[in-house]
Amino acid sequence: MALFFVYCTNPALLRLPFEVPTAPNDQQANILSLNDSQCTALFPDAFEEIEFALTRGPIDRSLEDVDVRNGHVRARIYNGALYVIDRGHDVRHRQSAILHQIHRAIITAPSPSEIPNIDFEFSVNDHPSADVWSLARSDAIEEFQNMWLMPDSGFWSGPEPHIGSLHEIHERIIQTEGSMTWAEKHSKALWRDSVEGPKGLGAKLLETAQDQDWSDVEQLKYSSGALNMEEICRYKYLIYTEDVAYPSRLRNYQMCRSVIISPELKWQQTTSSLISSSGPDQNMVIVKEDWSDLARTIERLEANPDHAERIANNTARTFRDWYLRPGVETCYWRKLFRAWAEVTDSVKELALDERGTRFESFVLNHKKSS
Repeated sequence: MALFFVYCTNPALLRLPFEVPTAPNDQQANILSLNDSQCTALFPDAFEEIEFALTRGPIDRSLEDVDVRNGHVRARIYNGALYVIDRGHDVRHRQSAILHQIHRAIITAPSPSEIPNIDFEFSVNDHPSADVWSLARSDAIEEFQNMWLMPDSGFWSGPEPHIGSLHEIHERIIQTEGSMTWAEKHSKALWRDSVEGPKGLGAKLLETAQDQDWSDVEQLKYSSGALNMEEICRYKYLIYTEDVAYPSRLRNYQMCRSVIISPELKWQQTTSSLISSSGPDQNMVIVKEDWSDLARTIERLEANPDHAERIANNTARTFRDWYLRPGVETCYWRKLFRAWAEVTDSVKELALDERGTRFESFVLNHKKSS
């Protein structure tokens, strides 16, 4: 299946309903130039994090208030162009991916009126900072609550060759799972991750899963080769752990037609409000943090394959087919720009040499300052 993106300047061609839709077709999901009304119609549940952030009111700080930290980038959108002001060291591949996403959202906007002038700062660290755009927040950890969530850097791509961009993942998984029945998937629970100390979730899981018939649980060892997404999606059950901070692999797992099993999540991302652990739309199975009910849970799923397959189908429909698509990503960014403009000071008129380094030049020259 060929994957392509659509730039559409005639809204009439989209034929989008303005009530809660079913999952979009491939062409609709790949349109990058949806206007605000079309975004809301096609992806009605995608923007709860922005609405939640707006309830906290104005942000009383400027880009000059604090020094740029590791993993942080200060930037500006001015007259429809992206400028980089400063950036810290650390995880620069994520910095680059986020800047590319922002630039794409700007240049595919259907109207200049959808892109306000704003100053902003974002963090690509696993542990975020208050009053900046971050990858995740945690209600369970007070210092990590006041965050404005942005799409994950993986919406662009990552450095891991066995994963690739989200668009590549989507195409490869569709090819793998397209003709695969539920019964043909591996009836085991897969987990590959690093172990963060003897008391972490990973260490406890390794102990619980040892010598179990349902288990394909191992500590991640890049030296022996990591599994690619096609291999991961061949499993019926995918075990997900957060440990010290959120790992981005949840987004990749949600691309599979598999049952995701996890303890209660502490970290919220832009798509976390779409997770359902019960009812007809269930797309995740929640277990205890000590894994004491894990074996029983998998046994019940194996004994009720129709129920397990329904959960897996819900996961694929909600995330792979609907809310982890290029169209919703550009929609989210543009809504984030406009919301941020509502709670921050307006950008004064700036001379050319006051704006920062224009993104197009930054991309060509950033290696010189790396």
